[in-house]
Amino acid sequence: EPVWRLSSGLLSVQNLQLREQADATPILALDSVKIDPFEIDGSQRQATIDRIELEGAQVMAHRAPDGQINLLRWLGQHPPQPTSAPSPPEEIANARPDPPWVFDIHHLSVAGTGAQWRDDAASPVVQLKIKGLEGQLKSVSNRPQTPIEYTLQTQLGSGGSIALKGQAQTDPLRLNTQLKIKALNLALLQPYLSQRLNLQLSRGHLDGEGQLTVEAPSNGDMRLAFQGQSAIEDLYTREPDTQEDFLRWKRLSATGLDVDVHIPNPSAKDRIRIGALALQDLFAKIVIAPSGRINLQDIMRPSTEAPVTNAAPKQTPRHEPQFELGGIKFSGGRVNFTDNFIKPNYNTTITDLSGTVSALGTHAPPAKVDLQGRVQGVAPLSIQGSINPMDASHFLDLTAKARGIDLSSFSPYSTKYTGHPIKRGKLSVEVSYKINQGKLEAQNEIFLDQLTFGERVDSPTATQLPVAFAVSLLKNSRGEINIRLPVSGSLNDPQFSVAGLIWQMLGGLITRAVTAPFTALASMFGGNGGDLSTVEFVPGSAELLPEALPRLAKLAQALEDRPGLSLDIAAHVDTTLELGDVRRLRLMALMIAERRKSGPSSDAFDPDPKKWPEPDYAQWMQRLYDRTAIANKPKNVVGLSKKIPVAEMETLLISAIKVSESDWLALGQERIQAVQKILSEKVSSERLFALAPAISASAASAASAEKPTEPGSCLFACAIFTLH
Repeated sequence: EPVWRLSSGLLSVQNLQLREQADATPILALDSVKIDPFEIDGSQRQATIDRIELEGAQVMAHRAPDGQINLLRWLGQHPPQPTSAPSPPEEIANARPDPPWVFDIHHLSVAGTGAQWRDDAASPVVQLKIKGLEGQLKSVSNRPQTPIEYTLQTQLGSGGSIALKGQAQTDPLRLNTQLKIKALNLALLQPYLSQRLNLQLSRGHLDGEGQLTVEAPSNGDMRLAFQGQSAIEDLYTREPDTQEDFLRWKRLSATGLDVDVHIPNPSAKDRIRIGALALQDLFAKIVIAPSGRINLQDIMRPSTEAPVTNAAPKQTPRHEPQFELGGIKFSGGRVNFTDNFIKPNYNTTITDLSGTVSALGTHAPPAKVDLQGRVQGVAPLSIQGSINPMDASHFLDLTAKARGIDLSSFSPYSTKYTGHPIKRGKLSVEVSYKINQGKLEAQNEIFLDQLTFGERVDSPTATQLPVAFAVSLLKNSRGEINIRLPVSGSLNDPQFSVAGLIWQMLGGLITRAVTAPFTALASMFGGNGGDLSTVEFVPGSAELLPEALPRLAKLAQALEDRPGLSLDIAAHVDTTLELGDVRRLRLMALMIAERRKSGPSSDAFDPDPKKWPEPDYAQWMQRLYDRTAIANKPKNVVGLSKKIPVAEMETLLISAIKVSESDWLALGQERIQAVQKILSEKVSSERLFALAPAISASAASAASAEKPTEPGSCLFACAIFTLH
């Protein structure tokens, strides 16, 4: 093989252009390139260049509508080699492959260089231009693991600049650079974003600074790492069909960035860390279309890629990067909500949205949330609590409060569903939502002040319930309505939904007020207030059961707060089911009377004979038995009263007691009076109406009678109320 060597070489080229056949536009054009000095050793297959000066280079890259890129196509073309006779087998066996050429460039300078990119496969067509590329490269070589030092800076034709400084190597590919991006125009990405997002990115600029590392081993995933900070300023997006604003902000900054990921297969050590996020002057618009569809549902475009069905998915574990965020700060936010489904349309805005969200992450405890704002620019709004969006259970514990919202703004909803517009009133709401392990528990406290409806209007979707009466029923003496509504369910249930919260509360409140007024009154005391439409008594007496007393207290409070209401009281007595209880209580009364009449004056005893000592109970039962005329009283062989056990005496005495119709009537009246006595402590007697006792004889026995479960109903030993 001939030995040759070229030393102290000098090469200068001006006005070089390279183009594809039948293409008038050059792929590469440069004003001048100067190589000085250089040395080439053919035997060692080495080239050493001291300096290359490149000026005025222009690269024109183009992607055709079919997706082919001209640079890749050009670099991949090789002219056909002439065919020759095959070598003998022994020559093939003894042949040695030529070693690759090795080149070393000590210094490479670039000035006045640029590039153009045209993408005809995107819609609309994308055109990017890089201009003014300046920089220096040192120790450029294709030797394995040889670092190349570089300093480069350029500007984009549409605005913005990029600066790089660091080291790179080619085998394996590794890049370690200081990166600085200033005012990069994000609107250039619109054609690519529109392929996935139904949004128009009209404006936005990217700033960033930090250390970028890229590693691409030949037999593994590419590694990307970045440490630094970044910001997106003056972002402005619109809905393409309506050209209305959708999302915008003045500045979104991220500090303390520490990203280290592998593509396309993340590793267990991958991480994404953000020291802090700050979002300034956010605006977001949520719109319900006339069809009832929310604009957020249409942001993502449906994929046009056909699903792969002929290959089984590869069952390999996939690692998710560890995520950490030091916190988020909001300032000057605004959210607009428009409902075009309702006629007339409804619109409201949350303004002055500011606050913080504390640190959150893959393994971090729940983050603290503290946000403030104003509804309709006036009513104060606060959201506080904790969230953990990174947790699989989607833990959430938030309380939101709003005070003094004008109810007239909800008039479109009121007109549609109640048939009455809202003339005036204020709404204050406090909602507490807890989500843990997919279970939702919520408390909703609603306070309506001076709610006033207008005249009824025709609405095909309006309820036929007397809404105005329901509101009057629920208002207290100050014109206020205050209720609590619990919500619970499983978020894993596809049928479960928490939507239209305010109207659901108002609509549910009105329906319950009309169809079950006592239940509505009970709900105002929080939790399960019980059924206020009935109270129960000890069977056979006018003594209220212990559980009836707190219900009467709640009913009295509700009536005191609603002076326009009056109450009917009807007592129920069952002569069959309560006969045994009446006789038994009458027997106890007779025993007490007997002891008071015949016992010593110093005798002190419990008013309940069942609590007397057994000898005392037997003694006074015997005295009462001896003094009472009972038909067929057992006698001994000489015709005198036979001594019998206490239980038998009690049975005979009970059966001998007579209960008249007047007794039953008196029992019913005593029950009404017992209720009136408690209620009259807070309610004027003129508003408490006593109805005639309802006396009936049931065919069933007290033991077999089932307690009714429907509100406002009872079988015996009770009083039933009716509101007017």
